[in-house]
Amino acid sequence: MRLVIISNRLPVNFSSHKGKTVCHASPGGLVSGLSHYLDEMKESSVSDFNYIWVGWPGMNAGGGKRRTIKAELESRFSSYPVFLSKKEMNEFYLGFCNRTIWPLF
Repeated sequence: MRLVIISNRLPVNFSSHKGKTVCHASPGGLVSGLSHYLDEMKESSVSDFNYIWVGWPGMNAGGGKRRTIKAELESRFSSYPVFLSKKEMNEFYLGFCNRTIWPLF
């Protein structure tokens, strides 16, 4: 069984701190809720279970940083990053989603 999770954020975020790229757990309910389920499924008797998580890695990156982040996400977290520019993030997530979609619900 293969599960594909598509969300705005990945289960981990990357950020720059003192010139270094650091990885940390993402905040939020979706990550918290699904992480336990995914851990349970990996340890269960379902031998063919695997998943991939698709989403934003938390920072803009170019060139070598982008390749490094992508490789770490794929190998350690079964995740595939979708890199968004600052403008895309502001208009899509901070703009459209937070100012239009979420208030409707």
